[in-house]
Amino acid sequence: MSIVIMVVVFIVKELNDRYRAKLPVPIPIEVIMTIITCGVSYGFNFEERYNVQVVGKMVSGYESPIPPSIEVFQESAVEAFPVAIVGFAVAFSVAKVYSVKHDYPIDGNQELVAFGVSNIFGAAFRSFAASTALSRTAVQESSGGKTQIAGLISAMMAMIVTVALGFLLEPLPRSVLGALVIVNLKGMLMQFREIPYLWMRDRPECVVWVGTCLGAILLGLDLGLAFGLGVELLTVVFRAQFPRCSILANIPGTDLYKDKKDYLQIFEPEGVKIFRIPSPIFFANIEFFRNKLIEAVGFNPLRVLQKRNKALKKIKKLLQKRDHDITETLSNLAEPELHSEKFDHCLLIELWQQSDN
Repeated sequence: MSIVIMVVVFIVKELNDRYRAKLPVPIPIEVIMTIITCGVSYGFNFEERYNVQVVGKMVSGYESPIPPSIEVFQESAVEAFPVAIVGFAVAFSVAKVYSVKHDYPIDGNQELVAFGVSNIFGAAFRSFAASTALSRTAVQESSGGKTQIAGLISAMMAMIVTVALGFLLEPLPRSVLGALVIVNLKGMLMQFREIPYLWMRDRPECVVWVGTCLGAILLGLDLGLAFGLGVELLTVVFRAQFPRCSILANIPGTDLYKDKKDYLQIFEPEGVKIFRIPSPIFFANIEFFRNKLIEAVGFNPLRVLQKRNKALKKIKKLLQKRDHDITETLSNLAEPELHSEKFDHCLLIELWQQSDN
């Protein structure tokens, strides 16, 4: 049953995406499949006849509000901090994914305040710690919900179900819920296709992405996020010590200067090297910076300066020790200034060749 539901939901979602401009609203295939499977499970008694796990008894209504308890706070204060960190990290990461997909900005401080207020209010009714439901978010987004009205309607429907209509979902097989969640997470699961591009574009970020994903899968969400945070801190140290230096060049017809490795049609000013280092220069990366700068320029200026100073010292000594006979011979020439200039140039070239050897 789960495989059939996954195939049907996948096909209908593809049709929704293909004919989005022609359809007034997306087909709510998740709601339709939930109603159908609930009716079939109830009619054929899946729980007793086929031993299928169903949602089962649902408690209706809400708890009565209670004041904060100091005893509960003392017992759960230590565990509350990792729960809050994990909850906010998951919520903010999911928000970042959909903000990039739909091109709208998000404010981390606003999200944190919103979660804090909702948890304070919900704690008075003995609710669980509020965070982002990844499956519900994916279902709502794939169903066409994009504004806060969609969230309000979703909350009202959840309230109606928990208060009055919860018994109708008791025969729903749990495998159906799992199938719906997996299909709606297709977009996020297909992000694995971006790993080769991310590896070519930014290898440290790719290592953080893959490491956090594997850590969350193998170690659990809380330890996985802690592992990802540790990998991220290591990459920060690595970026500071070994930054990605680049040579900037001009894009023809514009005033923009970009990394010449990222573009094919790009113009580098003649006789000018624009060197960019995206990290502060300090004791840990100064040697790396110097080597990259020498590589970009094409020669070692310190070595050139040392050779020049060495040649000038030799010239100065030879000019001071020139023999008196040479001075008299040069003074008797018809063009003394020209000959002296030629002599100095020949002497400079000879000393430069000696310093190279």
